[in-house]
Amino acid sequence: WLSGYSVVYFVVVHQYFYNPALSITLIIGFYANVYWLIPKYLENGKNWLKYALLTSICLAVLSILEFLLEHFFKLMPVYINGRTQETWLEAAILICAFTFVKGLIITPLSFLYKFTRDLIILKKVTVFAEISLHMLIIGMLYTLSMITPPYWSPEHEPLLFLFKAAYKFFLLAVHLSFFYLNAFWFMPKFLAKKRYVTYFFALILLFAASIAIESVIYQLPVFSAEQTSALMGTIRQDVLFILAILLASILYRFSVDWFRHEELRKGLESDKLSAELKFLQFQVHPHFLFNTINNIYSLAMKEDSPATAGSLAKLGGMMHYMLEE
Repeated sequence: WLSGYSVVYFVVVHQYFYNPALSITLIIGFYANVYWLIPKYLENGKNWLKYALLTSICLAVLSILEFLLEHFFKLMPVYINGRTQETWLEAAILICAFTFVKGLIITPLSFLYKFTRDLIILKKVTVFAEISLHMLIIGMLYTLSMITPPYWSPEHEPLLFLFKAAYKFFLLAVHLSFFYLNAFWFMPKFLAKKRYVTYFFALILLFAASIAIESVIYQLPVFSAEQTSALMGTIRQDVLFILAILLASILYRFSVDWFRHEELRKGLESDKLSAELKFLQFQVHPHFLFNTINNIYSLAMKEDSPATAGSLAKLGGMMHYMLEE
């Protein structure tokens, strides 16, 4: 941790980087997420709705704190060099942007930390491994989408840059809905129950809605005519991307089901072996006891102890009646 903080410090004090207020609020948000929000709402009850709501509120409060620290210490505002006096609208947009950026940084790092910690301490892969993998892939896809046109400078066209970050994230969420809706809803609810017509109708409806939403966004007046024309030309590529996501969701669903079925099969085999072993032990123990009683009975007869022999005979008869009859 000291090494990590040292790296953060040297990066923060760099003249081309943002002010320390960002790092302070990021560290607070990271610890709040790792030691409060995730243990309280995900490890015990897995209340995702409460977790998402409280995480958003926490990040918004930290963003407001960062905005206030900016003004109190007269620090350089993020994305905008030499910005004029902020209006209320611009301040609200910047706070939303701060919240958005914090969520993109804190959430994946928190789940990756929880996964690594569980792997080292508990010696097993927990649910945080899958969450970390999903967030890593989503983060890579979002980063790739941000380096595609239109190109707006964060310094000279900050609001347009923030608009690009927002609509790229929204379109990525629309595209990824094919993965998550298909893997966790359409396939278990429709395909697994052999409702093939409903399944394909749901996919076609989602596909049409995705293309319509993308076309509407590209027609907004914020884009120039050349940008709109270029963006409309990328819809064909997005269709191929959606099909790839759909194929990945099918493979993911089948893989998850296969692993679950394998675990269930191994559990049933283990239970079967355990039951057979107990049944065998149940069969062996009475015979062992009967043989032992017979040996003691013979010994009692040899030693001329009729009372002992009679008691053993009665005990053997009682056991035979309890176990066999």
